[in-house]
Amino acid sequence: MSVIVPESVALGMQIDAELERRKRLVDRHGHLRQLERELQRLDPNLSLVKASEHPSQSALTPGAWHVRRDNQGTMPSYIPILDDDGRPREPTMLEVHRLQQGDMQRPGYFEDLRRQQERRRAGIEAEKRLASLDRQEHIKDVYNTLERPQAGYAKKWTNSTRGKRAR
Repeated sequence: MSVIVPESVALGMQIDAELERRKRLVDRHGHLRQLERELQRLDPNLSLVKASEHPSQSALTPGAWHVRRDNQGTMPSYIPILDDDGRPREPTMLEVHRLQQGDMQRPGYFEDLRRQQERRRAGIEAEKRLASLDRQEHIKDVYNTLERPQAGYAKKWTNSTRGKRAR
């Protein structure tokens, strides 16, 4: 279904749409420039690049943004920016934060790493305890169901014909 509008209104709508598109483009490029500055502050050899849909280098994920590090005397290395499902996504300050956290020359890196490992280990232990309790509860339920059929029912069952409705 299409709506017929005067030519001046259609032209105004096209101009508004183009201005909005340009505004979003400028905002996006400003964000990417700020992100690139933060990466440069972390390491002067870091930069942001976007791979084409059909990259010439096999090290790049097609269509994804990458953090590129220019290694002196050897080929550059790339870190793809992907979401949890492995699909390309827009770069954010999360990449800078992850690189800062992974910087082994940062003071406190090894203490942070030790704390993370302890938290992960404690989480695994807690999951194991919960799984064990769940298994024990399940075994109790199965036992009670087999030994005492009325367990868990609000109304008592009977084999007596008096307790049943006449048909």
